[in-house]
Amino acid sequence: MITTDAELKVVRNQLQQAEAALDATRREFGHNPVQYRLFAEPTIDLIRSMRAEVDAYLGVAPTRDSAVTISLEGREVSLGVTSAGLVTRFVDSFRRGLQSVYEVLESGIASTGRRPPTWAARACDLPLVGVVPGSVQVMLGLPEGNHLFAEDDRQRLGEALDVLFAGLEWSAGETSPDTFEKLAPEVRQAVLNIITRLLPPRSGPVEQVAFARPSANRTRSERRATLDRNTRERVRGELVRLAADRHYTDVEGVIRSVDLDTQKFILRDRPGDAPPLPCDYGPQTEAAVKEFLDCRVVVSGTVETNRVNRQQHMEVEAIELIAGDGQEEMPPSPVKESVPAN
Repeated sequence: MITTDAELKVVRNQLQQAEAALDATRREFGHNPVQYRLFAEPTIDLIRSMRAEVDAYLGVAPTRDSAVTISLEGREVSLGVTSAGLVTRFVDSFRRGLQSVYEVLESGIASTGRRPPTWAARACDLPLVGVVPGSVQVMLGLPEGNHLFAEDDRQRLGEALDVLFAGLEWSAGETSPDTFEKLAPEVRQAVLNIITRLLPPRSGPVEQVAFARPSANRTRSERRATLDRNTRERVRGELVRLAADRHYTDVEGVIRSVDLDTQKFILRDRPGDAPPLPCDYGPQTEAAVKEFLDCRVVVSGTVETNRVNRQQHMEVEAIELIAGDGQEEMPPSPVKESVPAN
């Protein structure tokens, strides 16, 4: 993604070189369409990607008044290559994160254990207004229709977006920390826990995730935050500081024995023959619990130890799948549903 005039100049030079290479390929293989497509396709994809980056920087990309742009970036990330599942996972993480920020602002505490109201779930499911190259950029709008949402609902949605972007900008180190650090500590902690689910995975094709939205400040064209794999340490360090009275940590294991009714699971098969760890989770991580059942994961959160029996349990804030081809096959674990009383 281009962020300065100097980078724009570099990309333009690279674009000229790529176009010259494509022209040479056309002259050599233009008589054979099959061979031409075979040799030219990588260069064509590169040209499209660079042109999209130039258009975005110059402000001529078809943003269609998007409220939020999510850009997945990496050497192996591009339209036609990146899977739809990978794209939708990041978009859904943003949607769920926005809902969680709303819940935090409404309740004033990090987690209430309750689901957000129906209007918030619908409002935070932002409409898709475009998908463009330049790696892969997904553009989301704001909900429309006065009959769907009251004005104060729209205002609260805007406040949730502002708080989430303040956390994103702080995490990326791309803005003054004043706005984010003025928030209550429990709100900052909750927002940073949400951001851990928006970071690029420890491995895989997505190396950076950039978030952008129009700025209310006329001297600034947009608010932008680019998160990479190094951002994880900055976020985690602040979470540890904010949770100084508790033990914030990452724990590896396999999610088993999920109880959807009480929102609990057991983290088993931990390294070093560590004992199973009971975990409590909230609505913001429910989808990850279901998706990663019986998978090896890294669970982040605060661990508390019972002073009487020294047993531990964790309040889960984020869950991340550990990628690997050699993951051991395991028998399915039962998921307990609530059963109505007779």
